[in-house]
Amino acid sequence: RVWGFPKERLYATVYDPREGEPSEFDAEAYRIWEKIFKDEGMSPEIHIKKCGKKDNFWMMGETGPCGPCSEIHMDLTEKGDSDGALVNAGSPYCIEIWNLVFMQFNAETDGTFRPLKNKNIDTGMGLERLACVCQNVESLFDVDTVMNITHKVSELTGAHYGETEKRDVSLRVITDHIRSATFMICDGILPSNEGRGYVLRRLLRRRRRGQQAPPRLIAGNAVHHRQPVLLLIVPYRGSRLLAEDTILVQAVPPLVQFILQLPHRAAL
Repeated sequence: RVWGFPKERLYATVYDPREGEPSEFDAEAYRIWEKIFKDEGMSPEIHIKKCGKKDNFWMMGETGPCGPCSEIHMDLTEKGDSDGALVNAGSPYCIEIWNLVFMQFNAETDGTFRPLKNKNIDTGMGLERLACVCQNVESLFDVDTVMNITHKVSELTGAHYGETEKRDVSLRVITDHIRSATFMICDGILPSNEGRGYVLRRLLRRRRRGQQAPPRLIAGNAVHHRQPVLLLIVPYRGSRLLAEDTILVQAVPPLVQFILQLPHRAAL
């Protein structure tokens, strides 16, 4: 109701263990979803899907806290009439946009599942997936806030998005690295030789793929620019994101200096 999603395109999943899988059918979650769909005049038999451990039992690893989950999926097919056939089927035309994990077990080393003394519910929403749905685009890279960066890269390099798939991939790589670097910097991370700082350092020093590339060409085989585009974009990206953020203001000068000290490496 808030985002204006067509309710007929929404599907919920609940945990229904197969033979040998832990716990039991999540009847409570099913009853809650059943009421919601009935109140909206929709068939629970169509809009609630029962899934096993592979799709609806969250685990952080072989051991540790875990539990059944319940998800919300959106049908993105042209007519929205798949009747849930694409839920958890690996199709790009039906995506999970929300997840509720009922953390109630601890997976033990012997393969058993011990009930947790203190249970909780962990919930997560795919913000960028929601943006794709709200803006009716097929991928994250087509969302307006991301396209702003891509357009700026295109402006600086002369490489236009949408002309060839090869060039589009290169522009997406640059865009994604700019986003990653900016958010890392905003978290107070600077290039270093260890931990998170080393991840940022490697990101900034990443060589362009392809051995024929002359120095300081940008990542990808189809976008060529002899200036460090990341150097030019990060301040722009930061001003659009957090104009008043003191961490970013403090971080950009040393970042610029770091990039300028890489005469034989690409700016990404």
